[in-house]
Amino acid sequence: MKNIFIQSGIYISFVLFLTSCRGVRINTEYDSSVNFRSYKYYSICSADLNMEGERIDSSFKEEIKNRFINAVQHEMNTYYQLNDVKAELKIGFNLKTTDKKNIYRICDRPPGTGAVPVCHLDSVVYNEGTLLIYIADIKMNQIIWQSTITGIVNYNDLRNKKLIDKTIHRLFKEYPIENSPSQEGLSQQ
Repeated sequence: MKNIFIQSGIYISFVLFLTSCRGVRINTEYDSSVNFRSYKYYSICSADLNMEGERIDSSFKEEIKNRFINAVQHEMNTYYQLNDVKAELKIGFNLKTTDKKNIYRICDRPPGTGAVPVCHLDSVVYNEGTLLIYIADIKMNQIIWQSTITGIVNYNDLRNKKLIDKTIHRLFKEYPIENSPSQEGLSQQ
């Protein structure tokens, strides 16, 4: 029995090691024909701030929504001004979490015997989450930039302001404003 716990612990540690090595996956897409420097104002559409997950209750959603809004505002204020009336860009996001289960087999041979191993199935439950942030041009009514990050989620991490700020900053590292033409030479609006 002791051997089963050791094997189980080793397997769980190995699974956690693999998921930590895998880390998070980031995917960013944008419209390369857009001059991201030509915009001045943005707004965050609270109606587009969606969170889906088996264990996300309404009070938790509001807390997390406010943390994401603050983190996104911090990043966007680097480039633009928040102004709901003059907004040219609209920001939205979606957070989806899913419970996952990894089933594995454990076999144990009674010590000191040549007996056939006794095997059984065991499992590890974890949560995977995907965060999507998008920016849409209001006049064109089209998404011009979006970035997703997917990885293992611990619900306590969603309460961690520093971790949320770091995650949003990581997504905005892919924001293409540095690749846009400069403001010089653009017609004044």
